[in-house]
Amino acid sequence: MNTIVPILSICIPTYNRKQYLKKGITSIVDQFVNYIWLTRNVEVIILDDKSTDGTEQMVQNYLKTYSNISYIRNQKNLGSFKSVMKVATYARGQYIWFFTDDDLQKPKALETVLNVLKKQKPDLVMANLDMCTLDAEALVDPNLLRVSKDQYFPSKKELFTFLESKFFLPIDWFLTSYSNMIIKKIIFDENNEKINSLYNKKHNMFPHTALIYYTPQDYSVYVIAKPIALYRTGNLSFGPKNKIDFLKFWYPVLKSHYAVICQANRQYISNKFRFLMMLKILVRDIRIVFLKIFNYDISVVLMKLFYR
Repeated sequence: MNTIVPILSICIPTYNRKQYLKKGITSIVDQFVNYIWLTRNVEVIILDDKSTDGTEQMVQNYLKTYSNISYIRNQKNLGSFKSVMKVATYARGQYIWFFTDDDLQKPKALETVLNVLKKQKPDLVMANLDMCTLDAEALVDPNLLRVSKDQYFPSKKELFTFLESKFFLPIDWFLTSYSNMIIKKIIFDENNEKINSLYNKKHNMFPHTALIYYTPQDYSVYVIAKPIALYRTGNLSFGPKNKIDFLKFWYPVLKSHYAVICQANRQYISNKFRFLMMLKILVRDIRIVFLKIFNYDISVVLMKLFYR
């Protein structure tokens, strides 16, 4: 392992996704080729949740070449969400980048992120994403955060005021998504134990964002408008496969998540934000009703109205 303390630790939990993980790692190490200084400032930590598909053997090939990549294998399968928190405990960097095992970094993503960390020194970075097809060959929905320029928010109050403009659909990416969230290691260290204690509840599925949003502590946030990663669509590894059953499972998860956020951050959130969140939840309930009774998905209409 590289003995130099890095600025950034990319933390990747994985389970039986060798073919995707290999491409993800390659998208990271390809950036080292023309920018050797990145290897001194970036470490990659892969936590294998006891995969059975040859993930360990595949990763070993990278370990031979890159001293800033490390691999840990769980002795028993912990599940994806506990693994998210565990992999971050191995981070040595000043910042932790939570990254999934099936997404891809875009060229110069590391350079973009490190420049922000060095110059702005925010508590949290949220970077933009592009949604791509499962094979990552074509874009499905670029600019998921729907932002056109970088934004800096010195406090949560200003962040939540900004998020009022991101209802109804883009706000989900700000509050739930992986692969675009980078936080100070000290914030993880301060909140890790508390967040882990919450994960006995079935609806707690966002430990990475909980570190920021499940606490009343105030933080500064920097939003990077340039997409730095590709998010693969159609690759969910949890929940029912039937659309109606999945939504009936998934929407209560989101509802619970948002309720905790609103409660923990009540001093930062306006009445307008609360109203929009209530309306968002109501619309989701209506969507399920239309699917069950009329077999029609009103998300088509919602996308046209609210997700330009």
